[in-house]
Amino acid sequence: MAEFAHYDDLSDAVTIITLDDGTVGTAHVSRYNGQGHEVRLDLMGTDGSANVGLDAKVPFRSTEPGIDFPPGTPWYDFIERFQPCYERELDHFLRNPVQGLPGACSAADAVEALRIALACRRSSLEHRAVRLEEIG
Repeated sequence: MAEFAHYDDLSDAVTIITLDDGTVGTAHVSRYNGQGHEVRLDLMGTDGSANVGLDAKVPFRSTEPGIDFPPGTPWYDFIERFQPCYERELDHFLRNPVQGLPGACSAADAVEALRIALACRRSSLEHRAVRLEEIG
């Protein structure tokens, strides 16, 4: 989309990630899904596959004849999709310090997530693979 391109911002992207042990993964992102709001995680490996986020309202459809999936109306937006998650996260954020419990993620986790995002951004702008060691 032109409005994103003007700021070198991507509306759609695919990232290939290679972990330290050689495991390869991909991340596919898009700002817009014409059928509804979709967030899923698909895991596929030698021992099987699993999915997080596959439910009766997932916004995609089967192209196979006679398959009526998903049966529900697709998620409309991220607020509808994630309201229960936001409520649990806020409860966790407020309750744990009062009880002296640690949070779900540490500051170090946040820094590592930021480093990964910055490496993806640099890779996009420079059209090359970027190693995390390049990101301070």
